[in-house]
Parts: sequence; structure tokens; C-alpha cells
Amino acid sequence: MGFQTWGSKEYVSLARKNPVNFLCKTSSEFFYLDGDYVCLNEDLKEYFDNDDFVKHVADAIEFRIKEYYKNRFEDK
Repeated sequence: MGFQTWGSKEYVSLARKNPVNFLCKTSSEFFYLDGDYVCLNEDLKEYFDNDDFVKHVADAIEFRIKEYYKNRFEDK
């Protein structure tokens, strides 16, 4: 059956191996891994309380999630 039968453990494992890993490698000026957590670089700390910044980051992450699943699993 494949991914249709996966639970959260399998999805988290795939995310750690692929999008999260590459996000932190290709955008290390913004993101880094700290154990199980994806973190924003401390240089961005001044923006952490900015509602527009938080909304923009959340929107960007949501877009990337949708694009990831659309490009890999749609029509399969």
C-alpha cells in the first residue's frame, strides 16, 4: 500500500531524512537542527515577537509542506 497506511512515526522519519535535513543544509543561515527540533537562527531573534514575521514563516512552511506532498504523492 505505501504511504497511505503510514502513521505519524513514518511521516516524521521521512521528514527528518528529506525536507527537514535539506532545509537546514540549504538554508543554514535561517534554520538549524537541535536534537529533534528545527530552530530559527539566533540572528533572527529580534523578529521572533513580530506577528508579521511569525505569520510569514508559518505560511512559508505550510506552502513547502503542501508542495512537498503534491510533488511526490499526487496522482500516485
